[in-house]
Amino acid sequence: MPISLSRGAIATGDFLINAHANYQIEVYFPTGTADDCYEDILRTRRITSIGGIGVQQFRRFGEKTDESVTAGAVLGSFDSKPNHYHLEIEVLSDTGCFNSRNPRLLIEATAPDVAKWAKRSEYISLSSILLGFFGTVLLIIRHVNLILRTL
Repeated sequence: MPISLSRGAIATGDFLINAHANYQIEVYFPTGTADDCYEDILRTRRITSIGGIGVQQFRRFGEKTDESVTAGAVLGSFDSKPNHYHLEIEVLSDTGCFNSRNPRLLIEATAPDVAKWAKRSEYISLSSILLGFFGTVLLIIRHVNLILRTL
């Protein structure tokens, strides 16, 4: 979702999450960052919950900041269940310099959950292949039995 990082509020509108997983909320820059505008200067009001679900914060090692403020592009993560959600983010820093880099708000499943789904998909594909092979063998056996009966 394209966003502006000028000081003020960002509202996502309703969006659907259709799988139970841990999701990360972050600001993504598809074209990189400007020389004079680094991700570390981005400050947003801490997101405490989304849809009644608590949001965990990430801290860089040794970082000391106000508990009500999130520093950087990663805004947090939450364990979600399938549902419709709405998110509002307040940009506290004057980081309009990011707007030329087409920032996007990205809410995506974390790597371990994606890997878990990929593994499930592999098992389902393998099961489908084995069942298809077994069904083909049964059809061949039936066909051979029909031929032998007619002889």
